[in-house]
Amino acid sequence: MKDYDNETLINIAAKQELTHTHHLVLSLLYMPLTGKDAYALYSAMHGLMDRTSMRSSKYPIKFIYDITGLRPQTFLSARHTLEATGLLETYKDPQSEEYTFELYQPLSADAFIKDSPFAPYLKKRVGDERYEDLIGHFKITKHQRNSKENISVSFDEVFDTLSDNASSKKASYTQEETKKPSFNRDVDIDLVLEGLPQSIRTSKMKTKRFKEKLSEIAYLYRLNERQISDLMKANFSHGDVDLTALSDDAAKKYSRNKTSPIKKQAQTDSLEYLKQVHPRQMLEETTGSKAAKAEMVTLEQLITHSGLPHEVINVLIAYVLHQLDNTFPSYAYFEKVAAEWKRSDVDSAEAAVEHIKKRKRNMEQRANNRKKPFKKQYNEKPEDISVDWFDDYLKGQEE
Repeated sequence: MKDYDNETLINIAAKQELTHTHHLVLSLLYMPLTGKDAYALYSAMHGLMDRTSMRSSKYPIKFIYDITGLRPQTFLSARHTLEATGLLETYKDPQSEEYTFELYQPLSADAFIKDSPFAPYLKKRVGDERYEDLIGHFKITKHQRNSKENISVSFDEVFDTLSDNASSKKASYTQEETKKPSFNRDVDIDLVLEGLPQSIRTSKMKTKRFKEKLSEIAYLYRLNERQISDLMKANFSHGDVDLTALSDDAAKKYSRNKTSPIKKQAQTDSLEYLKQVHPRQMLEETTGSKAAKAEMVTLEQLITHSGLPHEVINVLIAYVLHQLDNTFPSYAYFEKVAAEWKRSDVDSAEAAVEHIKKRKRNMEQRANNRKKPFKKQYNEKPEDISVDWFDDYLKGQEE
């Protein structure tokens, strides 16, 4: 090999640790495609990193040969395979001649099968029957509740509402894919990606999920092709585009931009409107004003973390705006209602409306059956997710 001699120094870095699910995807989906040598190299490199810093010490390249049992030419081939599948990027310091291998997490099973170019190659490699067997390990069968009635109480029936300035710790969780409506978008994401310099293009950018997220940010913050391209370049570091930082910059840019006056719409609670409009448009047309930066950030959190489709988020926004007299609270306020709806399999605007109606009936029935010898006014819980405001709308939905 021309690039290395046995004493060439290398170090390894990554952004995140691998989970059990990642290992499952690597072993069942990636390994049949990449081969055992690439799989062994990736696993060994991950094993050498310190779990706190997610970086390794410096090692001579011969150490990697020894622990993997790979010969230099086989190592190079395995390295190229990992790079081609988006699991590894290699950097060379021109002065010290040292190498840095930066590892990336594998795609989710859903993204690998539906969004990536890898699935057809895997199918060709193992055959139709074995391919179906492999992807069958990642299919989730939804539990059928049949006709059983959910009598569980909701969050707000046990816990009092927190003050407006209360906040919750932010965390990232793995989210299942949710259905999203199609919107007419002015930004051509494929054109944006094609116009990027080759040096900052990655295999992750080819996935449907990445394109959807980028398109969502562009639409949410009213960005054109040039603006989203500039933000991608500005937030590219360590071999990847930091979408969180990109989104933050987009929110700042949105708050500075002047937009045309927004006309308040009269029929923002119609089912047809709620199913077709984007949450940002729904918020602005309901209030008749441009959304503030904090409101936009909350909207993005709802879209990204709630696991609810856009049309359900629209009902949720209408729900809260009516209850709080058009005051838009923090994400923490929305979060508990969204969690209840998600738990109850509310996956459409119709289902959200029906859930509201059913919950109202249940609350009225409990109130009638509950014996109250006395009432402590000071301990009364605010009706933070009351549905009284929806009466007029629900009457129009009654059959």
